[in-house]
Amino acid sequence: MNKWMGIGAWLDRYDPETGRLLQVLRPNFAVVGEGAWDHIPQIQSDMGPNPLIILRYVGDGSSGINRNPDALAYTLMDVAFGYPGWFAAYGLNEPDISTPQAREEAAWWELEFVGRCHNTYGLSTVCLNIATGNPAGTQEDIDRACEELKPVHDATDYVGLHLYHLVDARGVFLSPLYTVYRYKLWPSWFDRSKLLCTEMGIDGTGGRRWGWRELGYEPVLALNTIINNWRKDGILGGAFFHLGAMSSEWDKYLMNEKIAKEMRAHNEGYSTLPEPELVIGEEEKVPEFVLGVKDEAERLTRKGVDVGLALDGEYYFLPDLAIQTTSTGFFLIRKFPDGGFEVQFHPKA
Repeated sequence: MNKWMGIGAWLDRYDPETGRLLQVLRPNFAVVGEGAWDHIPQIQSDMGPNPLIILRYVGDGSSGINRNPDALAYTLMDVAFGYPGWFAAYGLNEPDISTPQAREEAAWWELEFVGRCHNTYGLSTVCLNIATGNPAGTQEDIDRACEELKPVHDATDYVGLHLYHLVDARGVFLSPLYTVYRYKLWPSWFDRSKLLCTEMGIDGTGGRRWGWRELGYEPVLALNTIINNWRKDGILGGAFFHLGAMSSEWDKYLMNEKIAKEMRAHNEGYSTLPEPELVIGEEEKVPEFVLGVKDEAERLTRKGVDVGLALDGEYYFLPDLAIQTTSTGFFLIRKFPDGGFEVQFHPKA
């Protein structure tokens, strides 16, 4: 097995648009919820040769800690054995691991699940599908939590850490170490060859569900942020959330064709996306078109809009797209081929 598994997809619904996106993306693996189990042969065909299908029971969207691990293992085995191909079983989803008692319960459940899948059904497992930013706390807290979860890490075939790139209430991307590089905070015994990220993309903090579409960004900015995180650490990818979900509340995360094409290009080694740059408080290093935000700031201020300290923020820019953060929100600046540009202000939520 390669150190990094490559591009993945998450889907709990299958329709013609989902199939079209799968054919464009050609992922190496897919996390497939029960809403799409009846379409597994078509999903396999859309994905390409010998894809890994990770079977996840979504249910009510909870972690699954109250389900019987033996019963879930049987359910997933029954689906996997109904089709030819390569399958794995998904354990708990973002379980509570905030306290020693919660970690003990989650570890017990997943060890029971792994034992039944391995010893009774011969089915591979994906466990420790932990929410982005967890385990939380100081490095000492993280080390303690990881040690308590180590038996699951050692027993499962794959570790499915969720590695979203989070944004704050202003829509500004947070530290990669807190988000997409969270596995770096695990102890040295962490086996990166097991890491198979089962959810990634753009999400918000503090219970706010953002999704890249809600941010108002062009797809290239959300995608570029993720891919450049991968470039810096040699990561090939993870399962993008999502290509099809049963509930419309997740539409703000839905992939489009542009993202699918660029992710495939990165996965196959021919991506030409430019690398973004972050500049803090140094206007002389900022592209000229970004400085046009001053005029818009003055116009909004005259209208009574509090745009905050617009000139003392951070600049995050690509050749034709930029963000400038302020104390009360952020400016999104798009450059046009004719040299003109558009500036939009997004206040804090």
